[in-house]
Amino acid sequence: MDRKIRILVAEADSVFRQMVEEALQESRSSYLLKKVSTGERCLQELKREKFDVLLLDHTLPDGDGLDWLRKFNEEAVG
Repeated sequence: MDRKIRILVAEADSVFRQMVEEALQESRSSYLLKKVSTGERCLQELKREKFDVLLLDHTLPDGDGLDWLRKFNEEAVG
């Protein structure tokens, strides 16, 4: 049994989030996908679950993606 890749997409644009999901569906890979639209929600998800991949928008409604990445690192999540 193959292990599913756990992917978290933090993207402000709902159209882009949908495009990522469609691309993953076409890949026929085994994955679990969670989509969020803010850095704060991303932080909450990273605290709750472990992900293999994080796709992080550089411009989120509640801050810069790089600033959020630093915060994730400071809080030792993911």
